[in-house]
Amino acid sequence: MSRGGDAHGAERLRATPALCVADVFAPVPRREQRAKGDCHLRGPMPDRRREPVRARASRLPDGDEQDLQQFVNKSPAGLAAGAVAHR
Repeated sequence: MSRGGDAHGAERLRATPALCVADVFAPVPRREQRAKGDCHLRGPMPDRRREPVRARASRLPDGDEQDLQQFVNKSPAGLAAGAVAHR
């Protein structure tokens, strides 16, 4: 495999979470809810382990831990998992 192929593959893998997030949260009507959904879905992705809401919230522009916690608690449990499974 050439270096160009490796670079293309790595670029595609980096784009996959962004595409998945866009697909999963497209029906969410409000931009700030989509942003929190993006943070919630990407939270465990950096090292494939569960991560506390506080750490996830620190990556949000507003850093609002309580708001993210409310979003997570009100979200259907299988929304993101189901959408990812169907990709």
